[in-house]
Order: sequence, then C-alpha cells, then structure tokens
Amino acid sequence: MATHIIASSLPPKKTVDWGRCRIAKPAWIVDSIAAGKLLSWTDYRVIDEGPRQKVLAFDASGSMTQTTPKPRETYKEHAENSFYSMQLKNCPEMSAALSQAVAKASRQPATPSKLQSLAPENPPLEPTAPVGDPTPDSIAENIESGPAQPPAPELPEETKPKLSGPPQNATSEEHNAWLLSDPRIRKSSTANPEFLKQYYSESRLHHLSTWKSELKSKLQKLAAEKSQTGKAGKRPVGSRRYILHVDFDSFFCAVSLKKHPELVDKPVAVAHGQGSGSEIASCNYPAREFGVRNGMWMKRAHELCSDLKVLPYDFPGYEAASQLFYEAIIETGGLIQSVSIDEALIDVSALVYSATGSNGQGADEDTIGREQAHADEIATSIRARIKEKTECNVSVGVGANILQAKVALRKAKPAGQYQLKPADVLDMIGELQVEQLPGVARSISGKLEDVGVKLVKDLRALSRERLSSVLGPKTGEKLWEYSRGIDKAEVGEQPPRKSVSAEINWGIRFLSQPEAEEFVYNLCKELERRLLNEQVKGRQLTVKIMRRSLDAPSTQPNTLAMANVTLSIKVFPLEFLRTTTRQLVKRQSQSSEPLASALETFVGLVFR
Repeated sequence: MATHIIASSLPPKKTVDWGRCRIAKPAWIVDSIAAGKLLSWTDYRVIDEGPRQKVLAFDASGSMTQTTPKPRETYKEHAENSFYSMQLKNCPEMSAALSQAVAKASRQPATPSKLQSLAPENPPLEPTAPVGDPTPDSIAENIESGPAQPPAPELPEETKPKLSGPPQNATSEEHNAWLLSDPRIRKSSTANPEFLKQYYSESRLHHLSTWKSELKSKLQKLAAEKSQTGKAGKRPVGSRRYILHVDFDSFFCAVSLKKHPELVDKPVAVAHGQGSGSEIASCNYPAREFGVRNGMWMKRAHELCSDLKVLPYDFPGYEAASQLFYEAIIETGGLIQSVSIDEALIDVSALVYSATGSNGQGADEDTIGREQAHADEIATSIRARIKEKTECNVSVGVGANILQAKVALRKAKPAGQYQLKPADVLDMIGELQVEQLPGVARSISGKLEDVGVKLVKDLRALSRERLSSVLGPKTGEKLWEYSRGIDKAEVGEQPPRKSVSAEINWGIRFLSQPEAEEFVYNLCKELERRLLNEQVKGRQLTVKIMRRSLDAPSTQPNTLAMANVTLSIKVFPLEFLRTTTRQLVKRQSQSSEPLASALETFVGLVFR
C-alpha cells in the first residue's frame, strides 16, 4: 500500500481531494539518497498547511505532540521579518538605484487621465508563419492546470517596457518595485487603481469568454421565441424520438478562413498572436492531422506543425455567422436548444411524425424506416441551408436522445452526418472511454479506474448500487443509464447556472498591504455587479489565492503573467462575504510572506 505521493505540484481539485494525503516533492527522495537516510517528508510538503494550522509530530522518544509548522520562507529566501511597507521604505540594504525606482513608483498618479489598453487589439493583417524556433514561455511551462482563466496576451512589441536588468538578489517585493517603476507596466497591473475596470472592459480574453455567454443567451431567447411552443414532454409515452445535434466544424477557424480562401487546405489556427504563450482557440482539420488541438499552447503547436498559419480573431464575423446559423435552424420548425454560439440541439420528432403519418410507436419496420429516412432528410437540408447562408460546413448527429445524438456527431465529423440507429447503440457507446461521456470529468474517470472501469462497456458490469457507492447516487444513476444509451433529458431544458465568479491571474503585482486589501475589496464589488446582472444570489463564497512558489523564477518572458504557484482555497457561508475575506487577507499577511507578495499571481472569488 502506498504511504506517500510524489508530485511537484497539484491542480486545485486534487489539492482538495488529497488534502489529507502525504504529498511530497521529488526533492525529498533525491535529498534522502544524498543524505544516506530517510529525511522527514514534512519539509517537502506540496500542500501548504497555512501559517497557523497545527500538525501532529513525533519526537525521538516516539511520543506524539502538536506543533505549529515553521512558516515558509519567502520567495528566494530573502524576506526574513519582512513586511511590505517596511521593506520598501526602511530596507538598509536596498541599493540607491532600487530606492530611486521605489520612490518613482510611489509617486505615480493614482488615477491616470487616460488608461492604456491592457491587451490592445493589434492582430496581423495577413497570416504569417513562424520564423525560427519559438521562444520558450514560462506560461506554457509553469502554469498549473485548473479552473483559472488563461493568461492574458502579451503586450505588443512597441509597448513592451524597456527596463534595465532587475536588481541582483532582490526580494519579490523589491523586484515588484523595480518592475512597476515602468509607467507602462504600472498602468497594466494592480498598481493602477482602475485595473479591474480596465481589465474586464478591454481584455481580449475576458471579452472572448463573456461574448460567448452573452451571445448564447441572446440566441437561446431567439430560438425559444420562434421555435415550437409545445413541450416535448407532451409526446406519448414510449414514442420514438429524433434528436439532431448540429455543430460547426472548427467554427472560429472556418469563419476566419473565409477571408483567406487560399489557406483552406493548409494547417491553420486562430489565436491572439504568434507568441509561444498564445493559446489556440480553434484549428482546422489539416492542422489536427499534425496533432494540433484546441486549447494547445502555440509553442507546442509550432513544434508539431512548423508550417502552421495563425489567423487573428474576427468577432464580427463570428457573430454574423452564428446569427445565420440559428436562423437556418429555426427555419426547420423543430424544438431548439442552444448549446453554444456554434452548436445546437433540435428535436424534430413532431416533424418526422407529421411527414410519415406515424405516431412514433409500434415496431413496424417499414414505419421506423420511413421515420429514420425523413430524419436524415432533415439533417441533409439543414447542412445545405447553413452552408448556403454561412459558407461554412456543419456536421449533424442524429439519435433517439441527446446522448445518442452527441455520440453520432463524433462519427459525422467533419462535414458529414450520421444517424445512430437502435441496433448499433450499445456497441458504439460501449467502445467510448468513460471520460468521453457528457459531464464525466477526470475526477470521476479516476474513481472509475480505481474499480477497473476504463470503457463505457465496463460500466455495465457494475450494478446501480455499486456505481452509487463509488460516485454518489445522482452521478452513479446517470452513468448507469448512459452506459446503456439511456438519456431522459429533454431538448429545451436549460440547466440552471451553478456559480458566478470573478478571477484574475494576470497583472497581480502589489507594493503594499493596503493595496492588496483594496484590490480584494474591488474584486468583491465586481463579483457583486455580476450577481446583480445575473439576478441571482449565492449560498457560499469560495476564495482562491495562488501564491508564488518558492522555486518560481523572478523574471519571465511575459512580465505580468502567472508563474508557478501554490493554491489556497477557503469556503465561507454567505454572511461572511466581506468580513471573512478581509480576515483571510490579514491572516495571510502575518505569514513570513505577506499577501502583497502572495497575491503576485492570482486572486479568485466564486459564488455558488
């Protein structure tokens, strides 16, 4: 039986799941071998217990005691007895040049008259191929997986700061002071009092995420107004269903290629830039043949495909294509559910019954054959109509429920259609990996692997009770049904929103403790604004803080990006919204590394 887990870092979910496990860094093994004896693993913890949490320890006699762990040293082990205001104002070892930089930073005006763009739009007019090997980027190498937002784009070359080299052997706070002495960096960081407003109003990545959500809501309302008013639930019990899952093929890429038809057969991706830290939003199928995937870092994509062409975002084009996409779908007259701006579900059961003179019941093979043939005709018509309107291809999966339509869509892509018929359901679904089922995350698939389940067909060997004991009653029941091709969800049922969050992982650089507290307060106000906008209220508040890891480099190519981090998560009930958050900020500041340094990387608030 394993007694310890070795890992360099953990994603947020595993930090919570494995909070009681003994998780040590690989250096524990290396140092133990070098010392010729087994060293204490507690000095190599991956999960930080926090500055005040007591841990159990055993002394030489074997008796057990409660001790408070020694606080971690600050970044680069240079913050003994450090508090930000004291470090910045009274540090006797600070060089004259650094003192001048700090003074200059502190004299910056609090409210700039005109804000600079945090991520200015500056896409290339023509697609370009990379020249030479891409430069390694600390974002791609150091960022931990998790729910945080992707890093914001790099500043364009003409606005990148031209600073002299950083101070030698400087603490993280001294390094921040040197960094923020450049006015252009200062305006794009938390040192700018208007940082939050500017970030959320002008950040390209924030626009990308919110734009999708807002457009989806708008199109869903449009579909609800113009599609069938009758609920699918009124269908006779036991009647057959015909669900279509319609999806664009590489939506962003397909729309952007309309302006560059000469690249249609070339490997192409859409991203905000050519930098190695850029994230691929969409790539076409020629690029996928090289192994390039959506969400991949540009550095890795260029390694797989050196001839990859990169196109800029075309938001007006995406919105226009999405509008035409939904217009074409609405014209079918079916019951519609918006999945995203380029994806929708359509229940055409009533249309099939009307065209074939059937009621969807009985086992007459001729009747079933006519129904299936007409469902295929509707799918073909939709593909042709969307192609005519948008000049882009879509794929259509047809099935007896939403799950089966999703599975059929996998086989239909690219630019095709496929109907999953009842006789083929168990075989096709059974060969899927369990994580390919809707709603199955890595945490669930990991639990299933522990009981010997990798493929969906393996689930059928487990009883309902066994699955419920492993995954919980709701998830266990759902996967038991999925493994048999059963999905009772109706088209048009929109799941309620479960959380509202405000998170930032870019530009977090503080000079003082009050500045850090003010930032957290402003983030709370941003969260409040979002709650009011959604007209919802939460029951609990989750505060996530990512602190710079001790081994993180002081400098990196993307000056204000997130480095390697250690995650802390606290959950509070509603009444502690502001009071408890402020207490957490103060408690973190009393550790050897104040929150002003701890929050150099990430702050997030989530209301559920």
